[in-house]
Amino acid sequence: MRQMLSALGLILLAQTAGAETLNLQQAMQELRDRGANAVDGALLYGDPVIMGEFDGQGFKLRLGSCDRDTLGLDCRSTSFSTCKSISDLSRTEALDIIDRYNGEIDGRGTLYSDAIIGIGSVICVKVRRDFHPEDVFDLSDVYDWKLTVRDFEDYLDETLNRRRAEALLGED
Repeated sequence: MRQMLSALGLILLAQTAGAETLNLQQAMQELRDRGANAVDGALLYGDPVIMGEFDGQGFKLRLGSCDRDTLGLDCRSTSFSTCKSISDLSRTEALDIIDRYNGEIDGRGTLYSDAIIGIGSVICVKVRRDFHPEDVFDLSDVYDWKLTVRDFEDYLDETLNRRRAEALLGED
């Protein structure tokens, strides 16, 4: 039994080791090729981070599961995120919006709250992806991210407009 578990562990390790890796320059070029603007990258606490924008909406792409022997340049996961200001909402209202979205079966990404210096309270959406041996970072990842941002913005706009309408109607 122990030999079987050891063999299984070696197989899983070999599969992970063979996964297609992604580096900062490759990711930045793929984003530019797909229409991202103001693409800039840096190492932040040893992890590659890319900032840019699609259609006026800023985003951050953090590369993860990076090989420290290559100074974080060979990575096996990505985490896209973007945020929108919600300064006119209470913390309870923001958490209600987040919980409702995260509870939807067909929701893209995961929402969370944050605070950004100079902006204030924000709601953010994040999508994480681990690369398996057959995966590469390409058009499908960027397209999925654009759809996630579109759905996130639509959900937030509809929810905030509904809340404003309810507030106006409730005051009469």
